Amino acid sequence: MSGLYPSTVGLTCKNFHVPKTDCDKLPQSVTTIAETLAAAGYATAGIVANINVDPVFGFAQGFASYFDVSSRRAGDDPKWRFGKSWKNDTTPYVTEHALRWLRNYHRDQPFFLYLHYLDPHDPYEPPERYLTEFPEESYHHGPEVSRRMARYDAEISFVDDGVGQVLAALAAEEHEHDTVVILTSDHGEEFRDHGGFTHGFTLFEEQIRVPLIIRSTEVAAPGSVVAQQVRLIDVFPTVTDLLGVVAPKGLQGVSLLPWIKGQVMAEAPALSEWPYTPLSSLRVPPWKLIANHKTGELSLYDLERDERELHDLSYLHEQRSLQLQEQLKAMKKDAADAGRAFPPDSGSVVLTPEQVKRLEALGYVD
Repeated sequence: MSGLYPSTVGLTCKNFHVPKTDCDKLPQSVTTIAETLAAAGYATAGIVANINVDPVFGFAQGFASYFDVSSRRAGDDPKWRFGKSWKNDTTPYVTEHALRWLRNYHRDQPFFLYLHYLDPHDPYEPPERYLTEFPEESYHHGPEVSRRMARYDAEISFVDDGVGQVLAALAAEEHEHDTVVILTSDHGEEFRDHGGFTHGFTLFEEQIRVPLIIRSTEVAAPGSVVAQQVRLIDVFPTVTDLLGVVAPKGLQGVSLLPWIKGQVMAEAPALSEWPYTPLSSLRVPPWKLIANHKTGELSLYDLERDERELHDLSYLHEQRSLQLQEQLKAMKKDAADAGRAFPPDSGSVVLTPEQVKRLEALGYVD
């Protein structure tokens, strides 16, 4: 949304310049991708199913319409029902609202439509018909892991159908070739890769290496794969570059348009932050350093030879670990210092009991 690191916009609760009471909300001083495109004449709409990007946290900035389908009560619609996770069956509602918006928006202007599907997400509760596509006995990872993986894959298939309906609607409206489509994710899931389940406790690859798929007429070779690493902060400047829109100053990501066009560009280091543990990682292929800021522990992995991150090489390559640690510290300091340009809003976020329940149900409040 911002093209900025979490510690820059104050969403980490551990920043140097943001009081804890003001964290976890996107400051109005940040110019979002929606605000940038709205100023360039785009119709903007957001349809989401995750309480974490609810308007109360500032994510509706720049959107002419922004609707969180998970906020709907069961009594509002006879077709609607919530499972114990408060996310069950939200996928069709995201798709339904997206199709409705595409039918009704004014054709005389370009549009930016942001869809945030919540599936696949723990707890995995796919519709029964999708479970038959992924029998547990075909996974061979033990009963519990196989059960979870099968249900996770079923939820991916569930969302895939929803995305397919949106793409089909674009094609039906003859927008298939003049619409940039980007599919990505905020995190992955662990299935005992490093001893746990779900997400939010580590910065290993299964959690931070996510898909980034871009469809555009600018793509030099359709179906090609960029092997070099890219970052989520690169999405914002890539979109503005693809559309010929002027980006705000100070974005920390870079445009990926040269790679999209088949050209050569430098590979940037990837910083990931998880302050609640607190952990940070720096990915400078083939090396990846994970730093625990509470214990001071460093872990070093060679992703080329050990893509599953099973062998910590920090003691064998102590100089490399210290070098990457210094680079990590410098990047985090620069990110925090840049945040002085984005003062937080006054006052703290006040949640309703329903919002707290929805956060609890997804594991974000303990």
